[in-house]
Amino acid sequence: MNQGFTAPPLTDTNKIILAILAVSFILYSFCIHVLEIPLSMYLGLSLPMVSKGFVYQFITYPFVSRGIFELLFNGLLIWFLGYDLEYRWGRKNYLLFMAVSIMSSGIFYLLFNILFYQGTLIAGMPLLGISGLASTLLLAYAFIYPEREFAFMLIFPIKAKYFVLILIVMELYFSSVGPNKAASLSHLIALGVSSLFLLYYIKEQNNLWKFTPRKVSSFNIKKKNNHLSLVDEEEDKPKYWN
Repeated sequence: MNQGFTAPPLTDTNKIILAILAVSFILYSFCIHVLEIPLSMYLGLSLPMVSKGFVYQFITYPFVSRGIFELLFNGLLIWFLGYDLEYRWGRKNYLLFMAVSIMSSGIFYLLFNILFYQGTLIAGMPLLGISGLASTLLLAYAFIYPEREFAFMLIFPIKAKYFVLILIVMELYFSSVGPNKAASLSHLIALGVSSLFLLYYIKEQNNLWKFTPRKVSSFNIKKKNNHLSLVDEEEDKPKYWN
């Protein structure tokens, strides 16, 4: 195993996504703690606001991060996993996969609120954050690199395919006892829809299982003499953060 640490290139696509996440987090924190404005009600996705015509929330809700650790963890997933996926699929399919994940999660979130939680406090809770999208990216990564190992909680090595199973079990748990059950249910549905999209669209359009290098505009950061190891090497290129 290669003991050096090489961060994957930061593509223009992911650079824009991470910049939006950072700006929205600063704006969200400023409005909450300084202006005392509940920005989540205007940028998050909620049934009462969509019913009033705030349909733009389907686009804004994934870019609202409520905590710095949520922002950093999901941002790193998008950076580290997103490069390989965009490099393999191309920018168009990469963005289309993201759009399918975001829209399916949002649509089913509202649908669950209408069917099961209308008139309750849960129906008024906004759907926020990019964790659902990060989960579907991890799912796609596990489809392609099932044997690669992550450092779970930065300590325990675990293969990508098992990491996704743990993620699904956690979502099932939160869909039963979590404060926002509809959000967990919508994330589960998004994982299912994204799986179908992978198998029946991207596989046909781009041959999911065959490595086809794509040109992506990127900014590369390299660190040497570092012994952090997050993923085992595999046969396909490129190989980063090993």
